[in-house]
Amino acid sequence: MRVCLAIETEAGRVGTESWASRTLDVDIVRYGTVQVDLPGLVLPHSGLPDRDFWRRELDELHRAGW
Repeated sequence: MRVCLAIETEAGRVGTESWASRTLDVDIVRYGTVQVDLPGLVLPHSGLPDRDFWRRELDELHRAGW
C-alpha cells in the first residue's frame, strides 16, 4: 500500500476528498488468494463486488494467464 501511495504522490495526485475525482488512483484490488483485513488495507478490495469494470479486467487478466 505504501508503494501505491508513493506512486500517486510522485505523479502529483490531486484530489483529497473521499469519493471525489482524482487525477490518479492506484488500488490493490486482489492479490491472488490473499485475504487481509487491516487498517488501511483490505484484500480483496471491499469494493470489488460492486465494480463491474474491475471484474471484467480481472477476468481478462485471468484468461491471459496472469
